[in-house]
Amino acid sequence: AMLAQASFAGQALACLHIWSQEPHGRSTMSTPTATAPSGVWVASKPFINGGLAASLGISVMNPVDVVKTRLQIAGGGSPIAMARSMVAQQGVSSLYVGLTAQ
Repeated sequence: AMLAQASFAGQALACLHIWSQEPHGRSTMSTPTATAPSGVWVASKPFINGGLAASLGISVMNPVDVVKTRLQIAGGGSPIAMARSMVAQQGVSSLYVGLTAQ
């Protein structure tokens, strides 16, 4: 599960980098009328993007892990049926049980 989360987080980080580019590959911050980005922004941008990517990765992968664990406890079944049952009986928040432990 950790490998899948790391892979997804990497993909999300790549998407954030691509979204900050103009169609011709130039950064949106490199327009002639804009001032050069400050040193603080340049230094902190990778950390901010990494935090956003990790948050997105955990937000998507935690429900998958919760459904997987409940299927293992139940001894099998359909992941879709399990997720529907969880949401119907306990609400959407049941998919994020244990999120604070990560």
